[in-house]
Amino acid sequence: MRALRWLLHLFPAAFRERYEDEVLEILQARSRDVRRRQGWIGFGRMWLYQSFDLFRAAWSERTHARPRVSGPRSPRIAPKRRHLRGESLLATVRQDIKFGIRTLARNPLFTLVAILTLGLGVGATTSIFSVVDGVLLRPLPFDDPDELTVLQVNTGGPGWYGASEPEFIDFREQLRSLETVSAYEVSEVTLGDSTEPRRVKGVRLTADLLPMLGVAPSIGRLFTPEEDVPGANPVVVLSYGLWQQHFGADPAAVGRAIEVQGRLATVIGVMPQGFSFPDADHLWWAPRQLDFENPWTRNNHYLEVLARRAPGINIEQAQDEANRLARRSIEAFPDYYGEPGYNIRLQQLRENEVGGSRTALLVVMGAAAFVLITACVNIANLLLVRGESRRYEVAIRTALGAARRRVTRQFLTEHSLLAIAGGLAGVALAWSGVPLLLSVAPDSIPRLEEITIDGRVLGFSLVLIAFAGVLFGLMPAFQAGRTDMNEALVQRGHAQSRALSSPTLRRLLVVSQLALSVLLAGGAGIMVRTVANLHQVDTGFRHSNVVTMRVDPSTTAFNTPESRLAFWQDFLSRVSGLPGVISAGAVPWLPLGGGFPVWSYLVEGQRAASISDAPSAPIQQATPGYLDALGLTLVRGRFFNADDRVDARPVAVINEAMAIRHWPGEDPIGKRIRLYPAGRPWMEIVGVVRNVRDDALDREARPKYYWPYAQSPAINGWAIPSMTLVVRSDGDPILLLGPIREQLRALDSTAPISRVVTMEQLVARSLGDKNFTMILLVVFGLVALLLASVGVYGVVSFVVSQRTHEIGLRMALGASGRQVVRRVLREGIALAAGGLVLGSAGVFLASRVLQSLVFGVSTTDPVTYGGVATVLVTASVAASYIPAWRASRVDPMVALRSE
Repeated sequence: MRALRWLLHLFPAAFRERYEDEVLEILQARSRDVRRRQGWIGFGRMWLYQSFDLFRAAWSERTHARPRVSGPRSPRIAPKRRHLRGESLLATVRQDIKFGIRTLARNPLFTLVAILTLGLGVGATTSIFSVVDGVLLRPLPFDDPDELTVLQVNTGGPGWYGASEPEFIDFREQLRSLETVSAYEVSEVTLGDSTEPRRVKGVRLTADLLPMLGVAPSIGRLFTPEEDVPGANPVVVLSYGLWQQHFGADPAAVGRAIEVQGRLATVIGVMPQGFSFPDADHLWWAPRQLDFENPWTRNNHYLEVLARRAPGINIEQAQDEANRLARRSIEAFPDYYGEPGYNIRLQQLRENEVGGSRTALLVVMGAAAFVLITACVNIANLLLVRGESRRYEVAIRTALGAARRRVTRQFLTEHSLLAIAGGLAGVALAWSGVPLLLSVAPDSIPRLEEITIDGRVLGFSLVLIAFAGVLFGLMPAFQAGRTDMNEALVQRGHAQSRALSSPTLRRLLVVSQLALSVLLAGGAGIMVRTVANLHQVDTGFRHSNVVTMRVDPSTTAFNTPESRLAFWQDFLSRVSGLPGVISAGAVPWLPLGGGFPVWSYLVEGQRAASISDAPSAPIQQATPGYLDALGLTLVRGRFFNADDRVDARPVAVINEAMAIRHWPGEDPIGKRIRLYPAGRPWMEIVGVVRNVRDDALDREARPKYYWPYAQSPAINGWAIPSMTLVVRSDGDPILLLGPIREQLRALDSTAPISRVVTMEQLVARSLGDKNFTMILLVVFGLVALLLASVGVYGVVSFVVSQRTHEIGLRMALGASGRQVVRRVLREGIALAAGGLVLGSAGVFLASRVLQSLVFGVSTTDPVTYGGVATVLVTASVAASYIPAWRASRVDPMVALRSE
C-alpha cells in the first residue's frame, strides 16, 4: 500500500487532506477481498488497474481543479466505491459477447450466410497460401539455403542447361566468389537383391555436395574424397524410405553389399527421415567419380552444378565474376563458343526449383485474395442493410444513456464474433481442401510433399480473420454509432425514413464486387481458352490406345551392343505377336517427356570450321515399329525397316523443321548428314516426318533427326540398353501389361518394368500447370460471381423496400407492373455496367501478369471478356428480377396507407 499512498501524492493537496484516509481504507478493503477470492494473480492485476485508475483520477483533478474562493468550502461528495477499470471493461466485453451471440442467434439465416460467405473466402485463401508457403516461402531444409546457388550455361539455342565437365572444372578453379562448387547427375538403376527387380531413381554426385548442404546421415557416414575417383570401390548412401523398404530398417544394413545395376555396392550410410535431394523421388546417392585429368568434351552438357557462395558475396557479385569467366572462355575456346556464344547464369537454389510455377501460384493466390475481399464486401453490404432494421434499437439504447462509442463497440463485438466463426469455418474448409488441392496439383510444382496446414499457415489464417473482421466490420459499426436518435424515434415505422447508411455507399460496394468478378471470371475465361487451344494443338502423334513403359534389360547378361540389339529385336517381335497389339516399337526418349540430348551434326556440302559453326538438334533413336506405334505421320520417303541393320548403309529420318532449316523448297530425300566431328559415317536421309512437340504443347517443334536403333553402334559407337516400349492396341492398352511382363520374363527375369504411362496421361500431364491454374480460377470466378449476384440482389431489394411508397404512388397513377419491373431492373443493369467499367480498367492492369500463362489468345481477348460481360449482366438482371417482380405486385392502397 506504500506505492498507492505514494500515488496519492499526485493529487492536489486539498484532495489529499480531505480524502486520503478514506481512499486508502477503501483500497485496502478491496485488496484484501480480491486477494482472498482471486489469489495473488488477481491481486497483481487489480494493483495494475488501480494504479492506472489513480493516475487518471490525479490528472483529472489537476487539470479540472477550480481556483479557491473565499468562504466556506462547498461540500463534495466522497468518492464512491466502484469496480476497477479492468474488471469493468472485462465485464462489459462479456456482456457485449453474450448480447452479440443472442442477436446473431435471433437471425440464423443471416448469420449462416455471413459465416459461409466468409468461410469460403478464408478457406480459399488459406488453402492457396499453404501451397505458396510450402513452395515459395518456406526455407529449404539446408544450412544457409539462401547461399546455395545453381550454375547453368547456354551455348546457343533456347533455355539453360547443365555444364560440361571442363566447364565444371573452370567453375571450381576460377570462380573465387564461390566457396564450394559441386556437381551431380540424376540417374536410374535397377536395384537387385529382391524377388521383383525395381527401378530406383538416385543421384551420382561429387563427394563435397552433401557436406555443403549441411546434412549428416542418421546411420553410417558420407563419401570420402578417396571414394570419389575413377576406379574406386562402389559405395552408396540410402534414403530413409529405401532403407526401410529394402532392409526393414535394420541398422546392420550399413556395411552390407547391395546389387546396383548388376554391380555390388557397399551401403555406407542412411540419410535422416525427410531428407530429399534434389527431390523426394531420388532414393540413393553415390559418388560421381569424375576423371578430372581427362574430362569429356566441352559440348557434352550433362552435369547439374550447385555451389555455395563465399561469405559476404551476394548473387550479383558472383554473377559479375561468372560473366568475366564466360568472356575469357570465348576467347580461349573459339571452336566451341565462337558463333553461338557462351553465357553462365547464377540462380538461388529455391528460385531455380520453383521455375515457372511462381507466376501461376502468385496468380492463383491473388485470385483467392480477390475472393476473400469480395466475401468481405458482401458481408459489409449485408451488415449495412441489416443495420437499417436496427436503427430503432440503436436509438432506444442511445436515449437510455448509451454513448456512441458504446454502441459502436457492441456492433464491433458482433462483427468480431462473425469473423471468428467464419474464420473457423474457413480453416476447417482449408484443412479438408488442401488434400483435394494437392490431388489436382501437377507434379511440376516442387516440394508438394512439404505442403500442410501447420503453425505458419494457422498464423496466417489468424491475421486473415482479423483483416476480414476489420474490412467488413468497421464501416457498418461506425454507421450504427452515427444514428440520429431523434430522427429514428420520430420516423419509427415510416417507409420513407432516411437510411442509416448511404445508398451510394452500398452501390459502390456492389460495383467493386462486380469489378473483382470481372477480373476473376475474365482470367478464368482466358485460361479456359488457353487449355482449349492447347488441346487443339497438333502434337504430331496419335495418343489414343497407346501405352508406354521403361524396360531395362540386365547389363550383365546384355553387356555388348550386339546382345542388346538382339534382345530388343526378339522382345519387340514377341510383343508385336500378342493378341490386341497393332504395332510396337521402342525409343530412348518419349515426346513431352523431356531429356532429349542435343548433338551437333554436319550437312554434306556445308562447311563447319569448329563445333561452334556446326548446327545442332535433338536426336532420337527408334526401332522400325515406332512410326506406327506412336502414329507419326510420314510426309515423304520411308521410315526404318528390318533392312536397316548395323552392317547396312546408315540412314536417317528428319522432321519438317529440319528440312526447312537446310533444304527450303527442296526435296531432302537422298541428302546426307553425319554427327560432329568428322570421322562419323554419313547418314542418307530416307524420310521426312511431321513435327512432334517434344518439349511442351505451347512450344514450337525444333529441328530433329532420327536414326535406326539397330545402326547405333555404327553411327555413334554404342547402343543404349534401357529403352521405352511403345505399344498401340485395339482396346484398353493397360490390359496388355500382364502379357508383356510375361514375354519380358521369358527373355530376362531380372529386367524390371517402370514408368508405365499411357500417351493420353502423358499429354494430360504436360498440361498440368495450365489445368491447375484454370480449375482454380474457374472456381474462384464462379464464387466471386455468385457473391456479386447476392450483393446485387441485396442492394436492389433494399432499394425496392425504401421506395415502396413511390412505387405505390406510380401504380396508383397508372403505371403498369411491367413498367415497374423495367425500372427496377435498370438498377441492376446500372450496377453491372459500373462493375464492367471498373473491372475493364483492372483487366488492362493485370494483363501482363497472365502473359506468360496464356497460349493462342490475348490477355485482353475481346471475345472472352464479351462473354464475361454477358454473363455478368445476365446474372445481375436475374438477381434483380425477384425484387422487381415483388415490386410489381405492390398494392397501391396498402403502400400509400403505410406512409
